Amino acid sequence: MKKRMISFLLVAALLFAGAPSAILTAQAAEDPYAAYRERDHFGFVLSANRIKYMSPDRLGEWMGSFDQIYDAFQELTGVTPLDGQRITWRSSQENGAMWIYYGEPSIYIGKDHVDYYIREAEDNDGFTGWGPPHEIGHVFDGLPGGFVREWVFNDEISANIKAVYAVDVLGLKVEHGGKLINTLEELYDYFLNYGPEHDLFLCAMINIVDEFGWDPVKKTYRSYSDGSYTGNYEGASKTSGIKYNDFLDRLSYYTGADIRAAKYFESDWLKRFDARFPLPATD
Repeated sequence: MKKRMISFLLVAALLFAGAPSAILTAQAAEDPYAAYRERDHFGFVLSANRIKYMSPDRLGEWMGSFDQIYDAFQELTGVTPLDGQRITWRSSQENGAMWIYYGEPSIYIGKDHVDYYIREAEDNDGFTGWGPPHEIGHVFDGLPGGFVREWVFNDEISANIKAVYAVDVLGLKVEHGGKLINTLEELYDYFLNYGPEHDLFLCAMINIVDEFGWDPVKKTYRSYSDGSYTGNYEGASKTSGIKYNDFLDRLSYYTGADIRAAKYFESDWLKRFDARFPLPATD
């Protein structure tokens, strides 16, 4: 009780003396991360105790890298998610790496992964991990708002395309299979040899980008809103098969090449994806 009374009298005295900067200094002493918790597009509410392994200025750099990812995805897709609302990073008592919930502008880090991300980011300049660009990719696909953009034929593939873009254009360091990766060549090798089947689509995208760059991909994403491509499929309720074929058609249009060719979709990759995302049967 005595400590509370002393704290109250101290704050009152500071207010009376017209010293708001002193109050802010006192608050900063309680939370050394206070000055780094908000950036242009993100807020960070994990407690100081949970992130004690990361220096305050490194948190500022890490948060800045998330802003860079956000800006890069705006450049890639031409959209601003959630009407520009700031997205909040939170910790959770649940297990798991990272996830989002429909209707909530937050990205959660599971209790068993907080230390991993914090320690790696502190020790490795440029490290974001795969989770942050992947989850921010989900945000740009519309998932937190409770709707899905028309280019999303598969949630995970769509978010991962954007994460691949971030690694390439920003030089991010991510971790796969216990190894730090930050080039398209390294991502391709991991996806081909160790990733789940749907990662083969990312290998095909890397093949396409290797030949044409990212500009046709940008035009493909932007075509969903700018009217530059009329499309071959109609209907508001498109199946995943229609969305998949529409995405490939648009990408072929903007590259000026048949991107279904074996030089991009190697081996039997295209056959696998065509079977996974079939067009609806016609009468």
